Formats: sequence, C-alpha cells, structure tokens
Amino acid sequence: MDRDTLIRIAYERFAGFAKPVRCTLHDDDCPDCREHNQTLCLADHRSLSIEQIGSTSWSPIPHMSPAAMAHFMPRLMELALKNTADVDGGPFAVRFIHFVLEGPAGNQFQLFAEAHRDLVFGVLTTLKEKMADLIETEGWRAELETALGRWGLAGVTPSALAAKESETK
Repeated sequence: MDRDTLIRIAYERFAGFAKPVRCTLHDDDCPDCREHNQTLCLADHRSLSIEQIGSTSWSPIPHMSPAAMAHFMPRLMELALKNTADVDGGPFAVRFIHFVLEGPAGNQFQLFAEAHRDLVFGVLTTLKEKMADLIETEGWRAELETALGRWGLAGVTPSALAAKESETK
C-alpha cells in the first residue's frame, strides 16, 4: 500500500472522533498543561503543525487525552509517513515510534478499536519498510521492533489493510 493511500485510510478510519472540548489529561492548575490544551484546541486533525507539536522536550502529545489522541492520530501518522522534520530538525517518524511505543494497552489508545490498532501497526510496518536506514541511523530499530510487537497482535500488514479496505467498499 502506498503512503498516500495509508494516510487517506487513516483519516477515514479516525473520522468518527471529534475534537474533545478538553484535549489534555491534566487540569488547568498546571500552567504547562493549560498551554498544551490551548495549543491542541486551536488546531484540528488536519492542520496540527509541527510547530504546535513542539520539540522533544516540550510537546502536548504525551499529555493528550485518549479522545484527543484518537482525533489527532491521522495527522501524526501523516507527518510520520511523510518523513517530516520536527522543530528540532529530527525525523518525526522517530517521535511517532516513541509516542506509540507503549502499545494499544496504553491509556492514550483506549478508544482505539481493532481497525485503528491495525492501522497503527500498518504505519509502523511501513516505516520499517520505507525508512529502515533512517531508523537505524537514529538508533530506533529496537524500539520500532518493540512497537511492532505490541501493536501487531493481529498480525495485520499494509497489504492486508488494503484488502480489508477494498472489502468494505
């Protein structure tokens, strides 16, 4: 499955998740959390920018609620698959691996149904196939393998995703 098809499927599969009123897990008593919530509330699932995602040390993503993660996941997948540079100049694909490393058991992913989990696995598989050299250079091969193991319980490949997609049409 090509990158653009995978991105299109991501937006379709996650389309049912509206942006929540509150996008972060923590309350406004924490100034950092308040700022992260404001940042996310100003964006939508197609316009969230690398600047809004921030740096490796200052990002709203680790603070996203499960509803916000489901809403913004297609955009995070898109940025990873397009090998976008983050604000620090590093590959966002590596940050994506970091964000999903916990696997579907992670609190942020509790709203993901099987179709969403399969898609995360498909994106990780595509990153492994298309960006292996980059991931190796960045030192994230072991983490990618761990993430694949955690998300790949269903064993879905991008080809199987394409087949499932064509069956539903």
